[in-house]
Parts: sequence; C-alpha cells; structure tokens
Amino acid sequence: MRKLSRMWMCALMFLPFMAISHVLAEAPDTIWTRTYGGESNDEAFKVIETSDGFFVLAGYTESFGAGESDVYLLKLDSNGDDIWIKTYGGEGNDAAYSVMETSDGYYVVAGYTKSAGGGNVYLLMLNPDGDTLWTKNFGSSDNEEARQVIQASNGDFVIIGRVFPCSMGPEHVLCQDQCKWRYTVDEVIRRKRL
Repeated sequence: MRKLSRMWMCALMFLPFMAISHVLAEAPDTIWTRTYGGESNDEAFKVIETSDGFFVLAGYTESFGAGESDVYLLKLDSNGDDIWIKTYGGEGNDAAYSVMETSDGYYVVAGYTKSAGGGNVYLLMLNPDGDTLWTKNFGSSDNEEARQVIQASNGDFVIIGRVFPCSMGPEHVLCQDQCKWRYTVDEVIRRKRL
C-alpha cells in the first residue's frame, strides 16, 4: 500500500511538468507578417525596438535608391505599417549592418560604402524622422566594413567590423595585431591601431 501511495505522489508531482511542457510545445500565434522591398534583392540585417515603441530595420536595397545597392532603413509601427522608408548612399554598393538608437533619440547606422572608391566604413547619424544629420566614410587601402555600433557610457560610439584582405593575404586568413583598428568619431576622424 505504501508503494502504491509513493507512485501516486510521484505521478501527481510529474503531472504539472507534463502540463507545462504541453503549453510550451504549442506554436506561438503570428500577429502579422509583411514583406518590404521591390523587384530586386532587398535584405534586412538588423532590427531594433525604439524608445517610442516602434521598430527600425536596417539593411540594403537593390530595388530603390541611387546606386547598385543602397542603405535601406524602415521605421515601422507595432502593426508593421511604415512610419518612414528611406535609402541612403551613392552610385556604388552601400549597405547597413547595424542601427542603434542614441540616448537622445537619434539613430546611428553603420555599414559599408563602395560609392567613394574602395570599401569603407559608412556611418550615418539620423534624426528621429530619418533625415541625415551627417555621414562619415573612412578606411584604408583595404576594405573595411562596420558590422555593429554601440554607444558607450561616455557617449562615444564603438564600431566593430572587419578588414579584408587585411594587407596580409586572402580574406579567410585571420588578421594579426596590425590589422586591428579603432576610430574616434567627432569633428575629426582619427584612426588608431590597437
């Protein structure tokens, strides 16, 4: 009898876990789906939720803009309806890999541009309406891409990216110390090797 009681106790203790696993196994409901872009290749690499409850997507478009590809930014409401859609760039290939909202509600976009010659880091500062406040592009004779941008506690922007071919060989070779870099963005752009 005692053994039967233990089995029932174990079964009763296991029952809530079975119920929870059943609930967790159910697929979530889809709230909405949308497609943005045109007839050519258009791709988003980053999405953020903004402080005003909207979303900003960053990537590139070959369907719209001035060049082969351009930075493509979309600000959407919680239903997926566009607040604004903008392109930025020149005649060459331009793309955004990262976007972040600053502490004062502006946006910093980071990626690359080939509109100014070789591949360079491309930074844009935008107001909340997506209007350009400034753009910066910088790099060396190698190709540089900004893949992520964050704002440090002191207000500076930290850019993480890659350099290829790193003046040392093919892209798949890992870079040595002389290929690491840091940029300070203010009135003058300064490059510092790390």
